[in-house]
Amino acid sequence: MLPRRAVRATSRPSIWLALALGLDAIIAVIAILIGRGLNLAELLAAGPLLACARCGGRMTALVVGYAIALCAIVTGVIGAPSTSSEGYRFTIVGGAGVFAGFVAVIRTRREGALIRISERVQRAILRPLPAELGGVAFASHYQSATTQALVGGDLYDMTMTQFGPRFVIGDVKGKGLEAVGRCAAVLAVFRELAFADLQAGRHASAARALREASALAEDAGDATLTARVLAIRGMNEADQGRHDAAVRLLAQSAKTAASARSRRQDAWSTGVMARSLLLAGRLEEARAAAERSIGICDREGWNAFMPWPQALRAHCLAAAEQWDQAREDAENAFALACQLGDPCWEGMAGRALALLALHAGDGAAAAAWITDARQRCDRVPDRYVWVSAFVGLGHLEIAARQQRDLLIPLARRLYQDALRADLPEFIAWALIYQAEAGELANLPMVRTLAAGIVNPALQARAAALEATRA
Repeated sequence: MLPRRAVRATSRPSIWLALALGLDAIIAVIAILIGRGLNLAELLAAGPLLACARCGGRMTALVVGYAIALCAIVTGVIGAPSTSSEGYRFTIVGGAGVFAGFVAVIRTRREGALIRISERVQRAILRPLPAELGGVAFASHYQSATTQALVGGDLYDMTMTQFGPRFVIGDVKGKGLEAVGRCAAVLAVFRELAFADLQAGRHASAARALREASALAEDAGDATLTARVLAIRGMNEADQGRHDAAVRLLAQSAKTAASARSRRQDAWSTGVMARSLLLAGRLEEARAAAERSIGICDREGWNAFMPWPQALRAHCLAAAEQWDQAREDAENAFALACQLGDPCWEGMAGRALALLALHAGDGAAAAAWITDARQRCDRVPDRYVWVSAFVGLGHLEIAARQQRDLLIPLARRLYQDALRADLPEFIAWALIYQAEAGELANLPMVRTLAAGIVNPALQARAAALEATRA
């Protein structure tokens, strides 16, 4: 422990300043004692060169002035063999001093830039704790045990989960940027990621995380990060039926991603935007967005995302009664989704195939496809709840025409799932189907929910119910 403290102490600028001044003083005394026999005055350049290694520009300039003054004193006491010899001494010391000052200034600027970067990294990783969370008040103070440490492995954070507030504090093994990477990884695991919250239907929690992420992205000035945050914000808005707001955020995300040459993010944002455009009744724009996303995925060879825009384009084509093209897209999406083994993509493509079978008059195939789609998208516990609800809504549409005895149980199931996952658009649809089947108790709630949802088809059905009841 003591050797480490001694090493840290010797790295302080004040220690190096004292060493430089002391070294030049010793050189000057020895030069005076020896006299002209051995010309040591030029060695006074060692002081400024030593100081520039750790001291700033001002301290180094002080040592340079000190060295020149000592050179003048030594020359005045012992003299010089000639005028040219005297000028040579001052040239050596002065030249070394200018070089040392230049090095000190450059080094100080670089260290200042490193400190600013380090502080930004530290702020990004160790964010300020809220004064209150979950009804509990908090206060915190952080100070590194090493006074000159810029970044390291100290970590602390708190967050709200569905089980209440949670707090973590620790120190990862290692120092410097390596420790920062480990620290960031630990905190990423601890913090409930906004995307995971969104997929699970915890939209309020996702919104809180997204507000923090937006601030970090703005502070970092990272266009790709900004595009990602905007995209997830748009997805969060879409899940709650606010499709106009979702389209604005996702369009901004796609534009930002394109400017940053983040092509996959552009494809993702545009593909998710196609969903909101479809549900908002803007079919031509939805199809164009899906086709643009497909085009980017194709050029990038990004098959992992391709089934999503393919399935959405199939829904757009079906809405435009272009049945053959819709079936081709849906079949391609389903085949690729099965190859990837992605439950959400399989569910989206299976839903499209079910509705296409319904249009073709094959009720048995439609029922089989939608049942299979529901099983596929629900086979994992961390599924994207919106897709599950969307498939459930498709099941209701098929049941309303082919399996009336299943209509009420399916509507109740969708209502419970959507209520649990905070999906007001699907809550409203479930209540509409219940009301159309004769359960009118919750009809007033439909009007309230529909008012905040941008979905012309839903609002038209809700208005028709109101007119029938009147």
